[in-house]
Amino acid sequence: MAGMRIVVCLPGEARTRLDEALAEAMAPFAIDFTRGEDMDIWDAWGI
Repeated sequence: MAGMRIVVCLPGEARTRLDEALAEAMAPFAIDFTRGEDMDIWDAWGI
């Protein structure tokens, strides 16, 4: 675990499409798996 926490603030209307809104917000931090599984830092997420 990398010990990193990212807080994402979403508008109220995003509650009807939460998975999509979170994916859009986290896209800049996406892992492309070209560096191996040892760089898979997203252990968990929660709301």
